[in-house]
Amino acid sequence: MRIFKWSAVVALYLFVVVVAASAQTISPLSTSYKVKAGKNASGQFTVTNNALMPSNVVVETAAFRWVNGQQVLEPVGANVHVKLSETSFRVGARQSHTFNYSVSCDRLPCAVAMFAGFMSGHVENGVNIAKHCREKMRAILGAKD
Repeated sequence: MRIFKWSAVVALYLFVVVVAASAQTISPLSTSYKVKAGKNASGQFTVTNNALMPSNVVVETAAFRWVNGQQVLEPVGANVHVKLSETSFRVGARQSHTFNYSVSCDRLPCAVAMFAGFMSGHVENGVNIAKHCREKMRAILGAKD
């Protein structure tokens, strides 16, 4: 009986973790632009918190490329310029928040990923714990014909 109770507690915990992990989303997932080098491509994306608690969100950027079918994230280089309307905010429970962005690249093609980190508390020494969405908003800039 004791093992059954312990198993039930573990199963409930895993269910809560899985539900919480899928509670945040970002959309749209991908946008492509045809621009000239050095020109801005502007757009917006929305971060949604489907959880029952409000959360602080931090938006981060990275350059990315594909290697052997795998996405590789890298620091944004000096030839890529990203402007975000804001980089952090608090989103309420079951609410959404929209970001505006502008991306330009000195050399084309280039690709930028923007992803959201939902703060889920902190440990005893004060370090914040962030859960990152599996989804990333991707802006892909290519040469204009």
